[in-house]
Amino acid sequence: MEEKRIVNELPEGLVTTAQLCEMFKITRQAVYKWRKNGLPTVVWNKNGTVRYDINEVLNWLNDHGQISA
Repeated sequence: MEEKRIVNELPEGLVTTAQLCEMFKITRQAVYKWRKNGLPTVVWNKNGTVRYDINEVLNWLNDHGQISA
């Protein structure tokens, strides 16, 4: 299940889906699969724009055996 955090001000360290794809050289479908499997997301503003806290992403990937620390 997807873990969400809602914020109204865009803090430092948040990236878009496209930026996440670029950073990890993965497809949008891979990101959506990660989200389905629990990747933490940050929902920014009332429009529901999704961003990712890069530190939370790295921790999640490490915890799920996707990367080594």
